[in-house]
Amino acid sequence: MVIVSLVLVPIWHSATGFRVTVLADKVGPVIVIQDRGKVLLFNTGDSTSARFTVLPFLQQQGINQIDWAIATNPPDNKNGWMEILSQLPVKSFYGFVENKKIEEKVRGSYKLLVPGESIVAGSTQIKLISNRIPLWQLQVQDQKWLLVGDTKPNKQEIQALSKNISSIQLILFAKAFDAELVAAIKPENAIGYVQNTAAKAMDLKKIDIKIFFTSRDGAIQWTSDRKFESTIEATENNASLL
Repeated sequence: MVIVSLVLVPIWHSATGFRVTVLADKVGPVIVIQDRGKVLLFNTGDSTSARFTVLPFLQQQGINQIDWAIATNPPDNKNGWMEILSQLPVKSFYGFVENKKIEEKVRGSYKLLVPGESIVAGSTQIKLISNRIPLWQLQVQDQKWLLVGDTKPNKQEIQALSKNISSIQLILFAKAFDAELVAAIKPENAIGYVQNTAAKAMDLKKIDIKIFFTSRDGAIQWTSDRKFESTIEATENNASLL
């Protein structure tokens, strides 16, 4: 049985605006940054998510090419990158492990990053901090965001992050929340696909941050007004005004 994630997102066309959308996906955070007519895509989910969630969203927004694509987790045979690449051209593709299929598909635009290396995509700066977790830092306008991969950081990594990284506005988790990491980093907001165990959920309640679960809240959007909002909530609010 195929489960389709319906994305209720208002159509947004602007060659001068900036918006970030985090789509609901159980494989990892799928992030679309629309930056003054340019598009940056992080991840695709699996092939089903790419076909029924990511591509419909991109088509709904009138997007016909990807300027920068970044695989923040190692692409495998189940990911949806080939679905995306078969439908849309990608100008530049970044990852941290080799993938012959993707390299052949993008014809020379695939670039490998090493820990500590940064790239600039429009007004967004992206840095690979660790290829073990993996862990990425994004400078989104005047905000710092962290993308946490599938592997749980160990205590030494958490301690190092808490010392070296400050003033984090958002943590995005590929899987469930890591309460220990959230407590150490103290971000203003956190996004994950699903809530973890009840014990960890109770730990998170002690931390004064706003938490979104995309499996519950749907896609999450952020615009230049510095506000994160569930698209389900936004749709309901707009409907109540009709």
